[in-house]
Amino acid sequence: MAKSLRSKWKRKMRSVKRVKYGEKELKKLLSIVEISKQKEIARESAKDVEMKPIGSNKQTAEETESEPMTTNILEREASRSKKTLRDQFGQYPQWMNKREIKKRQKSGKLRLKNKRK
Repeated sequence: MAKSLRSKWKRKMRSVKRVKYGEKELKKLLSIVEISKQKEIARESAKDVEMKPIGSNKQTAEETESEPMTTNILEREASRSKKTLRDQFGQYPQWMNKREIKKRQKSGKLRLKNKRK
């Protein structure tokens, strides 16, 4: 089979893109490396300056162990309604898809309609 003009053109354009975007990518990578070097230098100088004794913290180790670690996500999950699965802000869970949300909203509207009658 002969090579088509279209495939030759596509191959040519891919090679042009490779060259064009290769230069851009190289510049971007070099700038990222430069920034990371600057941050590393700043971090090392900060380490030398901030040498405090361990006991100078306001809270002791005993106080930090007694406080339970709470996160905003856990609090939101605990405050969800069992029936509608919405939290106190009216948001559905992240895993729930749009179709399921519409289905629940429709059933809620029907419930209200029947309650009014």
